[in-house]
Amino acid sequence: MHITYFTIEDIGSGLFRNQVINKLNAILAVDSDVTFEILILNSPLKYSKHQKILKEYRSTLSNRIKIKYYPVLPPLRYALSSVLQSNLILKWLELFCRLFVKVKGDIIHCRSYWPTIIASKVYNTPILFDLRSLYPAENVAAGKLEFNSREYKFWLKQENYCIHTAKVNSAVSEAMVSYINSIKPSSVTHLNPIIVNTEEIYFDAEERINMRTKLGWQENIILVYSGSLGVSGLNREALSNILVLFSNLSDNFRFLFLSSDSKHSIEELLIRANIPQDHFYITESNAKELYKWLSASDIGFHALPLQLDSDTRLGTKVVEYWVSGLPVIINKNVGAAVDIVSKYGIGLVVDELTNSYEGLFDEIKQLLTKNRREISNTGKSMFDSKIIAKKYVNSYKDCLKNNRNNKK
Repeated sequence: MHITYFTIEDIGSGLFRNQVINKLNAILAVDSDVTFEILILNSPLKYSKHQKILKEYRSTLSNRIKIKYYPVLPPLRYALSSVLQSNLILKWLELFCRLFVKVKGDIIHCRSYWPTIIASKVYNTPILFDLRSLYPAENVAAGKLEFNSREYKFWLKQENYCIHTAKVNSAVSEAMVSYINSIKPSSVTHLNPIIVNTEEIYFDAEERINMRTKLGWQENIILVYSGSLGVSGLNREALSNILVLFSNLSDNFRFLFLSSDSKHSIEELLIRANIPQDHFYITESNAKELYKWLSASDIGFHALPLQLDSDTRLGTKVVEYWVSGLPVIINKNVGAAVDIVSKYGIGLVVDELTNSYEGLFDEIKQLLTKNRREISNTGKSMFDSKIIAKKYVNSYKDCLKNNRNNKK
């Protein structure tokens, strides 16, 4: 079974490495009959930077993965500002693919909306639509779309089109499955959550001691935030509020930020929350080092603003916290994670707008007594890349099966 994996994800991003390359490698490991071609459309402005990355991938990836890279993606920063602009970009990418890009896959696995729309127009090949997030709702929250505007309704129409066109729709949370099925009740919808490569992320007791000693925080409670502040800084306000809440609870907290975002922008959040400079540390962690920082930490945290799709939200960072054995503190807007915390008791849901939360510090201390191995095993049971890889293979088989059935 040969799969064309179609994405516009920046190949230089950690997300591409963690959620694309790691996923495909995991799928290859569980099914020897699968091969991939990765079709990548990226910005021409990053062409020079991407050449080194492409060379690395082409020299290290299995010969069962081939890469087709095209630096033709227009800037998408303002792509949603008008229906005309969205349509022009879609038409350009459709024309380019029609003229210059041949696909050999039995299936096209489309990561998100843009690839799905393009592939459905150009290729007569069954599509797996891998939503990842609800694009129109996400961009309303990011301030790139106005709710109920002409542009918003245009992208809702595209969403509807993608869901109806795909032979299989893939969701990252139960709430997203329900959302897809509300649009197309007959949809074949599979739950394929975020993956974690458990060979890279795990708890290491020795590194915990080393990193805490390096930080000088051996006796402190370390709260960690890993990843970006969200699309267009979407998470900033919610994070600011939860940091204020933490700072009012205990002077023993220390804050570790692992992010490629501007150090200055993160410092602003911490200073705004009246957290002293010697109480926080900001660094950027590569994939190979992340397990060390997470091992050193005691609790992972995340907070999101209320969004149209809050109930579908989970976040790669939260999943990685659990797999490394960390309990989490989240607000109620990290919807899918709230359900998991409630079901398995591997975290705490807080109201970040509460200035005085009676008993909260005691509840946080209770989190510290939880067994890291048990939390990790719970996380692995849901998000280990080997488990999710098998789910994707089943999705591919259903995609081919549904295509054959539709032709009868």
